[in-house]
Amino acid sequence: MKKSFEERLIEFSGPAELKNAKQLLKNNRIVGAWRAADGRLCGRFRVGTTTFDVRVRTGEAPVGECSCGGCGNGKALCEHAVALLMYSGRFRGPAYRSVQEEESSYYGGLRQESLPKLVSRARTPLARLTMEAVSAFPHVPSKWENAVLAVKLRTADREYLGNLNNLRQLYFDKSLTVTLKLDHFSLHDQQIIRFLAINGEAENSQILLNAELTAEFFHCLINFPRFIREGKRLQIRGDAAEAVLLKQENRGGVRLSPGIRVEGAALPIAGAKVITGRSGCWVGREGEYFFVPATCEISWLRNFFRSSVQTPPEGTSVEEFLRSFPLPVVPVGSFELETREAGILLNGSFPEPDTFHLAVDFLYESNGRHVLEKPGSSYLVREGNHFWKRDEAMEHEFENEIALFGFDRSGDTPVLRGADRIGAFLDCALPEMLRTRPGLALGSSLARMIRGSAGLPGLELNCRLSCTATDRYVVSYQLSGDGVVADWKSCAEAVRGGQEFLALSGAGLVKISAPLADFFAAASTVLRNLDPVARTFEVPFFAAGYYTHLVRHIPGALVPEIAAGPEMPAQDNLAAPDFRFTGKLRSYQAEGVRYLQWMTDRNFNVILADEMGLGKTVQLLALLASRKRREMPPALIVCPASLVTNWEREARRFIPEFRVVAPQGAERDELFKRGGAPDYDLLILSYAAARLCAEKLRHRKFSYLVLDEAQHIKNPGSSNAKNCKSIEAQHRIVLSGTPLENSPEDLWSIMDFLQPGMLGTLPAFRRAYADIRENPARREDLAVRVGPFIKRRTKAQVAPDLPPKSELALYCDMESEQRALYEKVREEGRAMLRDYRPGDVRKNAAIFTTLLRLRQICCHPALLPDGAGKGVPSAKTELLAELLHENLDSGHKMLLFSQFTSLLGLLIPELEREKIPFEYLDGATRNRQQRVDHFNNSPEIPLFLLSLKAGGTGLNLTAADTVIIYDPWWNPAVELQAADRTHRIGQTRPVSTLKLVVRNSIEEKILELQEKKREIFDSVIDGAMDNLSIEDLKFLLE
Repeated sequence: MKKSFEERLIEFSGPAELKNAKQLLKNNRIVGAWRAADGRLCGRFRVGTTTFDVRVRTGEAPVGECSCGGCGNGKALCEHAVALLMYSGRFRGPAYRSVQEEESSYYGGLRQESLPKLVSRARTPLARLTMEAVSAFPHVPSKWENAVLAVKLRTADREYLGNLNNLRQLYFDKSLTVTLKLDHFSLHDQQIIRFLAINGEAENSQILLNAELTAEFFHCLINFPRFIREGKRLQIRGDAAEAVLLKQENRGGVRLSPGIRVEGAALPIAGAKVITGRSGCWVGREGEYFFVPATCEISWLRNFFRSSVQTPPEGTSVEEFLRSFPLPVVPVGSFELETREAGILLNGSFPEPDTFHLAVDFLYESNGRHVLEKPGSSYLVREGNHFWKRDEAMEHEFENEIALFGFDRSGDTPVLRGADRIGAFLDCALPEMLRTRPGLALGSSLARMIRGSAGLPGLELNCRLSCTATDRYVVSYQLSGDGVVADWKSCAEAVRGGQEFLALSGAGLVKISAPLADFFAAASTVLRNLDPVARTFEVPFFAAGYYTHLVRHIPGALVPEIAAGPEMPAQDNLAAPDFRFTGKLRSYQAEGVRYLQWMTDRNFNVILADEMGLGKTVQLLALLASRKRREMPPALIVCPASLVTNWEREARRFIPEFRVVAPQGAERDELFKRGGAPDYDLLILSYAAARLCAEKLRHRKFSYLVLDEAQHIKNPGSSNAKNCKSIEAQHRIVLSGTPLENSPEDLWSIMDFLQPGMLGTLPAFRRAYADIRENPARREDLAVRVGPFIKRRTKAQVAPDLPPKSELALYCDMESEQRALYEKVREEGRAMLRDYRPGDVRKNAAIFTTLLRLRQICCHPALLPDGAGKGVPSAKTELLAELLHENLDSGHKMLLFSQFTSLLGLLIPELEREKIPFEYLDGATRNRQQRVDHFNNSPEIPLFLLSLKAGGTGLNLTAADTVIIYDPWWNPAVELQAADRTHRIGQTRPVSTLKLVVRNSIEEKILELQEKKREIFDSVIDGAMDNLSIEDLKFLLE
């Protein structure tokens, strides 16, 4: 069975895409559609402030391409591509075919009624009538043959069925509903309603007219614009026609054909279908109908028109036969009508800023000159003594293309409304049409609008430096489009509304480039004191780099003085430091101290975000030693409680002359009770202590306020964040290895502590960077914005100063539910151990199965068979998740080894949910080298999942620099081989091997036994358990 249109769409997309596509069309999210030069169907959608451009190659197997990225990934069409195909289907009628009957469509227009009512009723209509001929027209009076008509009544926002009851109510009662009255229609529509209401017969929702009434009704339809048959507009002509006999002479002899003559031009009508009335008949060809008065008996006239092309009867001379024929004889050169090629002439105008009128004319040659024909004015054109046909197929195709884009064709001129729709047509679709259609030409006004075929002119921003203040630049600007000055507020509102085009009075439509839109979107957080009258704005020194980044692609907006950076006098002539620093800095640490000095000397607050283990503590202490004066207020360091002692110890070690205090409990109260100047240089408090002393800290001033492990203030609404932001200090510094740990809001809160207002308000920041993880451009934008205030180095960057290889065991503790399950299985193993006998293979196998179960619980309880651990959380999996994100943030590529392929299988859904790309290899993998090469050559893949046995040997994975051993293996040599997959010739970065271990578990015992008795683990792997002593088993199950 042939599939429906929707079933085929689901086949190439999915039910969800079809549903979403329908919603897009229902909400009128499509801006417009057109055909590209390569034949693909193009469209543009607007959802909120986001624009999606889609192209679809149509055919039996459609393939889409969309800026949303949804095409591909196993689906040929995204929801936008599906919506575009559904939308274009509204304009796809039956395949065009030229016919000689009334099976076509046409639109035209005529108003006609009595003079007394003309003044009162001839007003702009509020409703309109459309009519379709559902069946062929009857050609003889018969109770079996009728014209079947379907009528619809449309208002601006609703459609009514024009059945006979509704038409009669509308005509006789003068209204159908409160909002639809007879005088809402044009005079022409009113006459049609009147005729059908009086003469029609009802058949369900349709209206019937017999042949004679149909012929009479056609007189009401002369030049009526909305009468169609099988998708084609029908033209009822008012020209007077005369029945004639057409004669064609050639070498083959004489041929005769019925025809008509209209103002001296002959038209062949052989075999035409005739609508016979009482006083004449209507004869149609090419969708046009002419009325022939009955100057002879009507049935004879009907039969004459229905006859075919013939030759004169044999035995009679041609001249004698023609002399006896009762109709005029007209010689013609051919019975076939010539179809002439046409060009297209377009022009346009803006009667209102957001309304565009498109003037369409078809250009033909006639009588040696060019003539312009309006769309739908006729299908046949008189030229001298004959007719020729317009290129109906081409005209229909072009009109459909205009309708496809969304032009309203209900009036005499196609109308497009809305700046974005108009802009998309002029800037995208029309230039594409010019490339696709060589015969398309533009009038002078339209050509000027789109600069020939280059598209719409752009909005321009020109800036220059007016002056430099203490901490900011003052910039003069000029905003214009096509030579017309534009208002900043109007441009900003257009960008805020997601518009790509702006209507300027006197300039038509101008295009807002993407860089300029980005600039306007970010302007409120970059610029200060915008003055649209004086046309100036200010750029704070701290925003100079971001301003330069925003305008880098806007011609004329880049200010060289701002791009060069602030020329502030650095404190180069500082006196010798008051405090001696006794530490020895590595080269990158010395560089970090110089950065801190340069920025704080210029009153910029910063983040030192070096990777864990690179010495942020020592760099900060070196800064304090070099810049802290004895007469200055003390410095305050706020850190986690677990680090207070370490900070105190390191401060005393590296700056022995510092008076360091880290008060606990009552000591803090005593400290803040003392009057006069503080008798300490450095105060160290935990976040909890700082919160308890919040009121006292607000009345103190500090030279430096340093926050270590700043994730404690990443929630801007937390008491920690509010308290730390309330402390007054000349300089603020944050130490954090992961300033952007979970979401952009983490960084906003830190930057709001350092430079309040720099990133705008939190709601605005959320809107701007909500999709930062999926949007590289937004990531780059944020990086440029905060980059000058963050100093970050990774181990890879400072490799020459670090050991080439390191090993570290990371421990975690089981939660109560996981621990209870572990202890239950361990007790079962200990019970079995009491009955242990070296020769009992079955009993001993059960003991070793218990060891396996304990290891599985440590890895993840879900590994237990029969669902015994279902729903029990895994402490190690949580540790792994934290470790993965930390290494991802640092740009490391990782190898993750596990003995259990089922464990790797458990991790895969979590990785996919977190959208972490990965490669996979286990013993069942066949294309091993291909997967290895893919991982080594793909920077975007940060993780390789490997089974320890399959991935531990024979592979070169030097692209990775971090090896994670998820579960300790019995044989340490196997782990060493796994680490050697990356720590080998060709590796240029330091390599870290991390072992994940559950504290107080069999895994700790395995690590101890690795050193005590390596031969034991080989025997376990091989299944030869005789080498395991009872002491070894007891040790493992303790």
